Amino acid sequence: IIPPGLQQESVLSRPGRGVGLATKEAVAALLANQQTGVLVFWGHAGSGVKDVPAYAHLELLDGQLTAADWLYDAGRYPAPPRVALLACSSGGAHSAEWLGLAPAALWAGAEVVVSTAWDLPNTPGTRQLIADVVDILRQVGDPAVALRDRLVKEHLADWRTGKGPGPLSWGALQVVGLR
Repeated sequence: IIPPGLQQESVLSRPGRGVGLATKEAVAALLANQQTGVLVFWGHAGSGVKDVPAYAHLELLDGQLTAADWLYDAGRYPAPPRVALLACSSGGAHSAEWLGLAPAALWAGAEVVVSTAWDLPNTPGTRQLIADVVDILRQVGDPAVALRDRLVKEHLADWRTGKGPGPLSWGALQVVGLR
């Protein structure tokens, strides 16, 4: 969670520095005691198995936070208004049903969720992309419009000239929300 006033550098720190270790209990405690903020998960996600999209999950140090946890135990894991699930294929359920991580976060209280459609490359450009997504979610306004204008259009122009990261990073971003 990024409460108002917390520096972005704390969010992009390694486990054990800045924001603490990402265990299931620590995440539950943090979400239960949150103030308005942004939840940013940057790590590994697993997709649900065929026909069980609620098994899509975020990998934590001591297990998994599943879509089912958000769908069936939202009181324990309440999502803040803005969520970024910047992990491999965090937006996909790989199933005919749409009950993966992004919609589960909406069910748990999020108003907007930025997730990814495929695996993100592990490059310096991806780190900057994550920082940009966090910055956009911390601002007032429509994050989908800001992501399109600030990231997709600018990165596309940079990529075409050979200056910026390729579409395997910024092209993966997808936004779901309630409006």
